[in-house]
Amino acid sequence: MTELLRALRDIVWMQRGPQDVPYSPAWLAMLLVANLAVQWGLAVFCGVEQISIMQAVVEEVALLAFLYLILMTRGFANRFVQTATAFQGIIIIFTLLLAPMVVVLSANPKLVEPLTPLQSLFALLTLPIVIWKFVIDAHVFRNALSTSLGRGFLMALVWLAAQFVLNAALNAPAAPLK
Repeated sequence: MTELLRALRDIVWMQRGPQDVPYSPAWLAMLLVANLAVQWGLAVFCGVEQISIMQAVVEEVALLAFLYLILMTRGFANRFVQTATAFQGIIIIFTLLLAPMVVVLSANPKLVEPLTPLQSLFALLTLPIVIWKFVIDAHVFRNALSTSLGRGFLMALVWLAAQFVLNAALNAPAAPLK
């Protein structure tokens, strides 16, 4: 456990890559469950009804499928468990770092009203954390795919766009039946 936590800490500080995460399908499964628990707990705490456990599961499956697809395409399918474990750990870390913003913004869940000054301040203060998460994602993609940092950033951007499209699709209102 301490080896995994040290590896995740070092990945967040960009001192190591996903290849340094212990190969353990059990750790991956544990982090998947922990990630879902953290996301669900935060949603329940904030009273955000539109976030469901099924949405979180769909997002996790999409991430795992995306990772496997790009690793397999590059001939690095054997790196899947370590890369997925690294991503799950990073997601948990950054979810906890961004939790205060989620709590503050949950007072305005539909965001139909303008943000209060406090909400605006929290949103502004979390911007560096969001940028840091994007850089870490690029770092992990770069190491997992043995590619340049530019291509790592491109993969992180593709993943960010895929998450945006997936969230929009999952949160779209259902079409009325005729």
